[in-house]
Amino acid sequence: MEEATQMVCQNLGAPVCMLSVADEQHEILKAATGLTQFGLMNPLSQSRQLALGDSFAPYILDSGQALLIDDIADYPALASTLLAQYGVMAYAGVPLKSSCGHCIGVFAIMDFIPRRFTLQEKTFL
Repeated sequence: MEEATQMVCQNLGAPVCMLSVADEQHEILKAATGLTQFGLMNPLSQSRQLALGDSFAPYILDSGQALLIDDIADYPALASTLLAQYGVMAYAGVPLKSSCGHCIGVFAIMDFIPRRFTLQEKTFL
């Protein structure tokens, strides 16, 4: 799984990629590339989990749909999340679904500058 996140970062030119599963309160990172971009000893790198309120995952988990944010400044409700505080400005996340169709996690890329995600990038995810 770590190799998959590395490949996605390379192919899409994204500094951060995370694959996570969710429980009732947390997004738990199963694989990630680029977490040191948030700071060498940041809490996310250490614990490899985020409170759901600190991430963008609830929007994907609740809807079962992809979430594409070209510029976080256009979404004031997300400004207080830990990811926004780390400087994430662009985010593309897709749901990970079980064989029964339940959304169990998220596969996402992030950037520190606003960016418009292309159709090719959306399809790649």
